[in-house]
Amino acid sequence: MKRTLSFFLIIQIVSISFSLAASNKDTTKNHATDQNSYYENKIDAIQTRIDNNQRDTNASILAARQDNKDILNIYVGAFVIVFTLAGFAINFFGKKAIKVRVEEIISQTAKDHADVAIHAILNSKITNELISELIKDKSEKELAALLKSIEDKGETTIKQFKDKGNEVLNSVLAAPQKSLANKVSGESTDAEINEFNTINRANEFFALAYNADDPKISIELYKNVIELQPNNKAAYNNIAVSYNNIDKYNEAIEVLNKTIGIDPNYDAAYTNRAHAYNQLNDLEKALEDAEKAITINPKNEAAYATKGNVLTKLNKFIEAEESLNTAIELNPNSPFALFNRGYFYEERKLYAKSEADYIEAEKNGFPNKAWLYNNMAVLYRRQKRFSEAIDFIKKAREQNPDFPNLDGTLALIYADQGKDDDFYKYIISAMGKGCRVWNYLSDPGFDRYRNSNRLKTLIETYKKVN
Repeated sequence: MKRTLSFFLIIQIVSISFSLAASNKDTTKNHATDQNSYYENKIDAIQTRIDNNQRDTNASILAARQDNKDILNIYVGAFVIVFTLAGFAINFFGKKAIKVRVEEIISQTAKDHADVAIHAILNSKITNELISELIKDKSEKELAALLKSIEDKGETTIKQFKDKGNEVLNSVLAAPQKSLANKVSGESTDAEINEFNTINRANEFFALAYNADDPKISIELYKNVIELQPNNKAAYNNIAVSYNNIDKYNEAIEVLNKTIGIDPNYDAAYTNRAHAYNQLNDLEKALEDAEKAITINPKNEAAYATKGNVLTKLNKFIEAEESLNTAIELNPNSPFALFNRGYFYEERKLYAKSEADYIEAEKNGFPNKAWLYNNMAVLYRRQKRFSEAIDFIKKAREQNPDFPNLDGTLALIYADQGKDDDFYKYIISAMGKGCRVWNYLSDPGFDRYRNSNRLKTLIETYKKVN
């Protein structure tokens, strides 16, 4: 009985223990559930507040934007109104002011014009009246003396200009001279009349030759002068100049030898012979003649210019520049001096200065246009401006298609461009016209051909002819 009771008690205790454990477990679970619910509620509340704040912020931003837009529209509208009013005011009052100013200018101009016209009329009247009065007061003798004085002064002035012109021209080309013979009269002898007529005919031929554009025509006309006056040194000199201008330098030298035989102190003849020797590349003789001309006439700018050109070819650049600048100082408008200094600058690779001098030489009447344009073509070729170079070759050909250096320059343009066939075509043509190609072999354009048998053979062939 006791054992049964004890067993029963044990079972009850165990049952109660399990009940308590289960109860504690449920209580803990319920407590955790309550805490989760609490935090979820707090989070929901916070999110709700955030959402509300975001909506309020967005609403505030939109409201601010609308306010700013409204304010901006107000300002723009106000500005447009003010600008329109200002424009209207400026337009209205400006036009009015301009109209008034124009009327003032017209009025003043008319007044000034009227004043000038009035003064002119008055001055004319006063002057004419005074002159008339003075003439009345002057005796016939006094008037004659006055006219004689005016005539003498006028002739003196004209002679001064003529002498100055001849001083410049005679450095290369002798100017026409008027007759120095006395006019004939009924008492003149037959010899005097014939001499007078001969001098007049010679002067007529000389003037025609001097003014002729074609050097070949000039040569024939000057020959007529020499037939009438066999010792006319000016005619001989000018024939030589014409030969130089058509590149017949040997003929020029032959004529100049005769000129110097007539007058050993004629500086123009030495100047022109120096030029001929220079073009034949006989630089020693050229320099000797140029210095002889300078000794005779220290103001002969053409002699200084030729000397400068020779010194340039001899690479004596300091002396060359000094001589060329002296030529320009003696005559700043000398086309011959400007041309030679242009060549000097070209050789020194001062291309802008060279171009400027060549242009000035042309403006001042450099006579041998073909030569000038050929040098311009060379200048542009050296700058690789081939199109411009060819344009100047064309201009030179229009002046003188037989100028020998033209085809030589064109050949070197094609050499620079690597066109061998065109190079040989025009180098042959150049030598055929008398161009002494062998004088220019130092030019870089010959670098590809200088030692070729073909060019050497061509040069040897044409050297025998020239």
